[in-house]
Amino acid sequence: MLQLFFEKTELSDSVAPVRWCIDADMAREIKLRKSDGYNTFAIIFDVLNKQTHCESRFIASIDELMTYISFSSPGENLIRAAVVYSRMDIRAIKSDLLRKAPGKNYYSREIMFYDGCALSREQIGTELGHFGCRILPESEITGITVSVPKELFAKKPPEWLWKFVNFYFRNKPFEQCDFRKRALYAIPINILLIPFQILLVMIINILAVIFGLLLGLRNIDYKPLLQPLNSAPGDPLSFIDPLDSFFLRKKRKDPKDRWEYAKNRHPAIVPLMPIFPVLMILVLFLVKLTWLKILLLGFGIPILISAVILVLHGLFILIVAGFALCSASISKIYGSDIFASIKKYKLAQEEKFRKLEEKLRMVTCIGTPLVPRVEALPQEAQTVKLRFLKLKRRLCRPYSGN
Repeated sequence: MLQLFFEKTELSDSVAPVRWCIDADMAREIKLRKSDGYNTFAIIFDVLNKQTHCESRFIASIDELMTYISFSSPGENLIRAAVVYSRMDIRAIKSDLLRKAPGKNYYSREIMFYDGCALSREQIGTELGHFGCRILPESEITGITVSVPKELFAKKPPEWLWKFVNFYFRNKPFEQCDFRKRALYAIPINILLIPFQILLVMIINILAVIFGLLLGLRNIDYKPLLQPLNSAPGDPLSFIDPLDSFFLRKKRKDPKDRWEYAKNRHPAIVPLMPIFPVLMILVLFLVKLTWLKILLLGFGIPILISAVILVLHGLFILIVAGFALCSASISKIYGSDIFASIKKYKLAQEEKFRKLEEKLRMVTCIGTPLVPRVEALPQEAQTVKLRFLKLKRRLCRPYSGN
């Protein structure tokens, strides 16, 4: 069984330390899984705010003994935790399980909650199985509810600065340090890029409007010309039916109803479309090209591309052949050291197992409540990472509603 220890359920900070311990049965189960070749044993924390349904997730190796959890919203927060094991490295597990949906502040996959509801142990096990993780048989889903007052969260910077710094980011910053890190390089870059983007978007949208007018299109959106900062290239024509032209079809009774049938105009009106004179001018300009230039453009470029492909293919064959020769030479020279390497590997595995036993002794429950402070941990468990998280807790408070 997994036990969690907080300072108190009525928290005094939006970043809270949490410590844990496991019973003897779970420790034996971890040893058994280790002998089967599983190298990673971690604790997954899922935090759900009961009012806003905002979710935050944290993963820590079980031998770290404690970590820090940041809350995303004030009020009552339900914390659920489970011990999982995997053959993957913990970095790969974090990369998979902590990935958020593009442009969103929620996770790409649900683990312990779905639409604000807690999932069962079987459902959680199924979700984790997609990422190569499994819940320990002796592990129950541990849950605890804590209350976080609103005044503990960081105050957001001015709205104009918030929008300016996050202009090119899909996700909002979760905490103060994340915002400061973005601002450090976003402000000088955005000062240069945003005016260039405004100019580029305006030019493209003006050309799009001109093109739409030459085709006689209806319902062209002119607002993007006045709001280039909030527009994308091509927005004036983004919601237009390409056949809804004055020269192709008659006007609908309800312009907003795309399903309404619109009568076609007489084919004799189509040549009156303003784009045809423009195309004639371009054709007359292109006719001035000599036959030699046309031949060079038509045949010279494909031949050049083919030559480049052949050269790259030859280089690839040479690299593969050289790699094969090097591999053969290395195996011939060091073939006698294979047995020595196997012996070293076995000794290394025995050393890892011995260290695991020492770590399990530290993480096994002793029958009394544990204090979630770095100073209260055994000396060897007071890592640089935990001391850094303790310092970060003072300097980087999370923003509410993220």
